[in-house]
Amino acid sequence: MTTDFESLARTYLSAWSATDVTQRREILAKIWDDMAFYCDPLGRADGLDGFVDYIAGAQVMFPDHALILSSGVDHHDGGFRFSWQAVSPAGDVVIDGTDFATLGDSNKISSVVGFFGPLPEKTA
Repeated sequence: MTTDFESLARTYLSAWSATDVTQRREILAKIWDDMAFYCDPLGRADGLDGFVDYIAGAQVMFPDHALILSSGVDHHDGGFRFSWQAVSPAGDVVIDGTDFATLGDSNKISSVVGFFGPLPEKTA
């Protein structure tokens, strides 16, 4: 089976923008492994229920914002990475980041590690 990683990333990002909890859960159920986890600099979520709730918390901080894919999707050996932007209702980019994800045996996402902003400057 060939995985369409760009479609997978777009579906994942659409879950972040889904304000209806039932719709968000349905989106994620298609791509999220039962034992998957998500983490970023602000916290961690385990399993589908934990991640659905984590996204709800982010939506409180950024109401009516949409996450959009802002790069191509690079992948190898069951892992993939992509960059995204959080866009306000006015169209302003309020935060950007890069996510690194892996696929489990189910061919669904088994982990996502997210980073905010650009890479830090190189030090001497």
